[in-house]
Amino acid sequence: MSLLRHFGALSHVLVLLSILAACLSQDAIWMLVTAGGVGAASRVVTEGPRGVTLGRRTSLLLTAIILAVAVGRLMMDPGTPAAVDALITFGVWTTVVKLYERRTVEIDAERLTLSVLLIVLACLDGFDLVFGLVLLVWSVLCVVCILLFQLHYGANRDRGERAFTEDDEQRGATIGQHVRLHFRRALLLTVLFVLGSSVLLFLVFPRGVSPQLESAEAARVVKTGAGESADMTLVSGMRIVESPTEVATVALTTLAGGAGVAPAQLYLRTATASEYAGHGRWHPSPNRRDRRTFVQSAEEVGVYFGEGEADWMLRMNFMRSPRFIPVPSGTTAIRSGSPLMLEVDRGRGIIEVEGGEVVLLQVRSTSGVLAARGGSLTVHPAHAWATRLAREILSQRGVSAQPRSAHPEALTQWRIRAAEAMVAHLRSDYFRYTLDLSRIGQADGVRAMDPIRRFLMVEPAGNCEYFAAAFVLLTQGLGLDSRVVSGFRVSPEVPDGSDYLIRGRDAHSWAEVRVDLNRWIRFDPTAARRSDITIGPAGVLDTMRDWYQQAEAWWRLYILGYDASLQETVAERVLPGPAAWVENALAAVKALIERIDRAYGLRRFGSFYVGGVLLFLALTAWILLRERGKRRRFGRRLGLHSRSDRNLRGPVAEIYRSMLAAMRRAGVEKPPHLPPATWSDLLTAERPDIAPIVDRIVGAFYASHYGGRRLDGQGLAAVERDLKSLQAALRSGR
Repeated sequence: MSLLRHFGALSHVLVLLSILAACLSQDAIWMLVTAGGVGAASRVVTEGPRGVTLGRRTSLLLTAIILAVAVGRLMMDPGTPAAVDALITFGVWTTVVKLYERRTVEIDAERLTLSVLLIVLACLDGFDLVFGLVLLVWSVLCVVCILLFQLHYGANRDRGERAFTEDDEQRGATIGQHVRLHFRRALLLTVLFVLGSSVLLFLVFPRGVSPQLESAEAARVVKTGAGESADMTLVSGMRIVESPTEVATVALTTLAGGAGVAPAQLYLRTATASEYAGHGRWHPSPNRRDRRTFVQSAEEVGVYFGEGEADWMLRMNFMRSPRFIPVPSGTTAIRSGSPLMLEVDRGRGIIEVEGGEVVLLQVRSTSGVLAARGGSLTVHPAHAWATRLAREILSQRGVSAQPRSAHPEALTQWRIRAAEAMVAHLRSDYFRYTLDLSRIGQADGVRAMDPIRRFLMVEPAGNCEYFAAAFVLLTQGLGLDSRVVSGFRVSPEVPDGSDYLIRGRDAHSWAEVRVDLNRWIRFDPTAARRSDITIGPAGVLDTMRDWYQQAEAWWRLYILGYDASLQETVAERVLPGPAAWVENALAAVKALIERIDRAYGLRRFGSFYVGGVLLFLALTAWILLRERGKRRRFGRRLGLHSRSDRNLRGPVAEIYRSMLAAMRRAGVEKPPHLPPATWSDLLTAERPDIAPIVDRIVGAFYASHYGGRRLDGQGLAAVERDLKSLQAALRSGR
């Protein structure tokens, strides 16, 4: 069997895939290059008559050294991530050592076992889409190798037993076409069963989101657009995908007395957060003051975030109903195309949809700074390291660490200058903006660090949320009342235009600082320089990269982030369809039964009568099909072919048919119920003159059609000569 001959190569590829998956899970490029390269070269070094292999003692000594190194590394850096890393490193290099041992059945079994263990360990930390694809290929190949291992073990045992027999005749095992077909079907069904049962178990038993999967859970906000959650979590170890999904269109109209030029960048807020809980998590201020407002269709309702007349009218058309309405600063009134129940938070300046579907909305807004309408400044808990760093930045920028005067105007100016100093620092060349966070926070020395502190001091790279969160934490360290704002930053469709299209990729985060009791000022500290985009028209590589990023986002959101809430969402979308089909089918059957009863006039007995007749017909058809199957199986056991002679293919089959036709013309016809070999044996007594020739042609036909052998030119010429000799013998014997 061809697969059995390739078992060694397939098992070698399986082990290399497990090493690749383990290195991908740890993002260990150098280990992948060294261990993968040494492991790939093992087949060239160990195979062949001059192959070099490791002895058992040498293998055990190297394994002990690898174990000692792994234990020492674990003692120096105890903890779950370090333990997994140490186990994976030990497993990878132990597997490499096993690849250089002498190839036996026992070593093959150990390699397969180590491959499974490596994949299990890799699954603890593997998150990338590439890892998922490698895992899928490994799963299919693992099933193939495990099934082939049984045949491999049997073949080795057979060779070992035959080596001690006195029979010197070396004949290989004969495996016919039906055995190969049976094995391939069994292999295909096993692979489909394993994959299908895995998918079913995955869908039925969701898991809670572990700390390692929190980045995938938080990425759901990035995927669906800003404003889906009131909280914000800084993600790392992943790539954020800019979704091209259209969210809404905005048409901006100038009101009487307002500014005449539309803004080049329109900031639309959806949520704010000012309380930092550590570990990259931001929450809204706990002292929120909410007010429920009911907006009827075509009725304008005041939603005042501050004082001042409205300058702009924004007409918004939503592609899907949002949870938070994206509004600019200073909203004064809202008119909806359908009845809505809104929850207005004046302190945070946001509007949450409590009931109804948002389709068309008109919003009046001021174009200036955000007004807050009274209240007191909030002093947030300061982090000592953030305060020290903020004061150092002020010293470098020539701004005093404390206001020089207690006069309200002086306090306002100092707060503005301090905030501008933080913006200038974050927009310096030291920081860079990127959406590829796959390597952020993954090194051993920074995994336990606070994400904002890591961003400011160790790894100055991140997305807009990192910049806004760092700005807010620094300004809060100086005693300023500031907050992180989530929403959309959009530009007009045409330069100097007033029509905007909001897409998912326009999701953005910025910051606001309260400079006095009645004013908030917007600050956008995100660096303008990006390191992960290509300027210019998108080419084939850019398109492929976008497709990969979309696929990776789907993988992280719906595979890694699959939990009970996502399972409920999937069930709501999928199950109503099949449930409705079942209900409709039952209703149709019930209506059919009622029509049958009315047609026969026997009440319920009419349907019972028809059902009995259908059951009798079904049983009769089943019995006939079963008997036909028995006859076909009996014919195969006798050696009869189920197909007609004209369906046979190949030059030998043509010669066999020509032989049957020539003998039929000579009055010697093969009975239909006799196999060719049996008929050839019977001819020995009846026609001894042609029996040897018929036996040779039948033997060539059996070897070609049932044994899978292909005759070369000389063999085919010999069969053709036998056919000519048979035809001549039949003519002379008439």
